[in-house]
Amino acid sequence: MEQPNQPQTDTAEEVVNNGCIQCGHTITVPGHAHKLCYECREGFIKYPIPRNIKLFAAGVGVIVLIALISLPAQLSTGIHLKRAEQAKRERRYATAEAELEKVLANEPDYTEALGNLMVTSYHNNKFEKVVELYKKLEKRNFDNKELLAEINGCLTGMDAMYPLELMKTLVETYKELDSVPDAEFANYYRNYPKDLAAGASYIRRLMDKEMYSRCDTLLMGMEKENADYVPGLMLHVSVKRQLKQFDSAMYYCNRLLRQNEESSFGLSAKARILLQQKQTAEGYRVAEQAYKLFPGDSYVRTTMVLAYHVNNKVKERDTLLKDCLKDSAGSEQAKYVSDVIGGKEQF
Repeated sequence: MEQPNQPQTDTAEEVVNNGCIQCGHTITVPGHAHKLCYECREGFIKYPIPRNIKLFAAGVGVIVLIALISLPAQLSTGIHLKRAEQAKRERRYATAEAELEKVLANEPDYTEALGNLMVTSYHNNKFEKVVELYKKLEKRNFDNKELLAEINGCLTGMDAMYPLELMKTLVETYKELDSVPDAEFANYYRNYPKDLAAGASYIRRLMDKEMYSRCDTLLMGMEKENADYVPGLMLHVSVKRQLKQFDSAMYYCNRLLRQNEESSFGLSAKARILLQQKQTAEGYRVAEQAYKLFPGDSYVRTTMVLAYHVNNKVKERDTLLKDCLKDSAGSEQAKYVSDVIGGKEQF
């Protein structure tokens, strides 16, 4: 008589009707979806991985490793580019330029970063750098049409920074600009008032002769030709300061700063005006703001010396002045400030 089926016991083996799917052996290892005997299962486990699969896996590993290594640099580039774009929108061009330099340290041939740097360099009055960047970019295509329009605007603005060919011919006649007679220079600018670069040079000559009222008149005419001409605005700030018309000087200074909130000249001139108006604390704050942005600029540094002087920070004043006097590029400014401190010049 047949025995009733016994309940299955918890053993490492079981007998199944279809057996091992590889060799047909009736004894298989339990607990797996695919029925295999011990020998076949061990064989599959120890089966060597094909070479092409190993190479593929190694390649994937290398790609992942490269991605992990380059990811921080890519993130850094993206962060600095966003900061630069934000600063540029806010007309903080010194900050924008510093952020773009960090982007280009990682990706020196990044077209969009180079284009943005060209724009910021223009607004920071670094015209040689603008020309250098233009040579790199002139044959490249730009997907960013807004940036391209900005670049073209800068190139148009650059035209006003250089004299017309007629002025160059006049200078060549006398070998150098300083040798052109005053009368001939004045006559040229009268006939060609749109040559703003020549006009600025002529006005500087008159400033050296302390003809400030005449300079003021000429600058009013220049403003009619181009109200946003930066060299003209800078000259007007200086002329108004010399005429002791401090409110007017501040007016032109603020117009400069509306174009570039981080203009080294604009901030320093504003600080000097405030100091001359006896607003010593505010003058010191603006001078310090400029000094933090442009620690190597001679006009900025000597402005900081004046701010120290007016605010009775004698130790800081003397330390910085000593350093300024060593700088040949800013020696004239340093001597002026030294004379102010010594009572030889009026501030």
